[in-house]
Amino acid sequence: ETTQMGDRLPSIDLAGRGAATNLAMCATCNEGHEFEDSSQRVCGECKSGTFKATLGHWCSACTPHTISARASTSREMCLCVAGYLGNPGAGGTCVKCLTDTYKPEAGPGECLPCASATASIPGSSVC
Repeated sequence: ETTQMGDRLPSIDLAGRGAATNLAMCATCNEGHEFEDSSQRVCGECKSGTFKATLGHWCSACTPHTISARASTSREMCLCVAGYLGNPGAGGTCVKCLTDTYKPEAGPGECLPCASATASIPGSSVC
């Protein structure tokens, strides 16, 4: 079947494999998925540290000092790594914890003060 340029045809899910295609066989990948290689025939999950919120071809990188799970479908799924705090999902950035503070895990939360007789450098996940 052929269509004229600009025709929009319905998308269908291909067995839940992260691929969507329209009836004219123009392939795109579902949210949270991207083409695995330049052949643009096989979709795979977005890699950790990336996301894709819409149908399309490629995932976008999260902002610096953030991480996301594989197959993330929104910028809000990008979280600050350990040792950094902020709100990257809302368009903010992640900044290093200050000297003598730490943040042990990725995600939301504040930097914690080091116990007495311990110290840390900026961006630490431990004291």
